[in-house]
This record gives sequence, C-alpha cells and structure tokens, in this order.
Amino acid sequence: MSEIDLPVLYLLKREVQLPSNPLGEWYPNNLTNCTYVEFPECGHRIFKVEEEKFNPSLKKFIQQI
Repeated sequence: MSEIDLPVLYLLKREVQLPSNPLGEWYPNNLTNCTYVEFPECGHRIFKVEEEKFNPSLKKFIQQI
C-alpha cells in the first residue's frame, strides 16, 4: 500500500459503539497521499445520509488533485 502514489479519498462510516475504527488510522498512515474523512452518524449511504458533509469533502478533495 505504501507504494500507491495516487490521491485517495477514504470515507469511513464509524461504528458508534466503538471508540475508534483502526482502519481510520491505518489508511492515512500507510497511504502517502490519503485524505481521510470520518462519518460517525452514518450508515453505508454516506453520500445521501450526510450530504452536507460529504459534498464539501468530495469537492475539497477534487480541488486538491
């Protein structure tokens, strides 16, 4: 994974019963060009359920690349 040099947008649904998701730390620490955004109040349809957070996150990521 550390050899991947492409920009990656990593959107993670966080399980509310867990204090943190280990993947939330693993991806940014192992991908050199990773943008990580966590959605603690969401299910699998992040783009629909948290549209007000998803859209700006995606727009900012696109503008950076």
